[in-house]
Amino acid sequence: MKRVLWIALMLTTGAATVTQAQVPYFQVYFDPDFHTTGANCGTPTETIDLYVVMHNFNTLISGANFSIDFPASLAYLGETYPAATLVLGTADAAYNGPGTGGELIGFAVPQNGFQPILVTTLHCIWTSSCECGPSAVAQAVVVRGYKYNDPEVGTAAPEGVESETYNVIPAVGMASWICAIIGTEQSTWGAVKALYR
Repeated sequence: MKRVLWIALMLTTGAATVTQAQVPYFQVYFDPDFHTTGANCGTPTETIDLYVVMHNFNTLISGANFSIDFPASLAYLGETYPAATLVLGTADAAYNGPGTGGELIGFAVPQNGFQPILVTTLHCIWTSSCECGPSAVAQAVVVRGYKYNDPEVGTAAPEGVESETYNVIPAVGMASWICAIIGTEQSTWGAVKALYR
């Protein structure tokens, strides 16, 4: 599912304007500036930090719950949280198997959901199971619901908690990719348009 749903392309005074629907989502980034959602393998035993970020909640947020499914190319070492974050549920050994762990966190000070919210920084290490190349299979780092395989306490998708009402806001869990760099080739606009005739 795309991070943003395109609703309309409006032409005004000769310039194109794009209108987008804002869907709340969680994304894992490979850089502290929240730009990179894909990476090639690092050297085995080299450490890397991953950044879990909430987007498009458009209200004050007082908490979140989620889990991360790790591929074989990364091993989880631990994590750190932004200042004034309260860990309310499972942490540290949170990712011991798909759908069995997760995080329940709260913010001592409500966070502005109109901006990206850093939820946690995951400290990981590259494993020997990571090798990018022509025959490599892409591996996903996926944000999912808290303990999503547990029918009693699990959630199907990650969630935010609104500060004023404590209403739960369901979100989309996005995938970030390792060894999934998409090749491109030069073309002309006319050749691209011809594909749709």
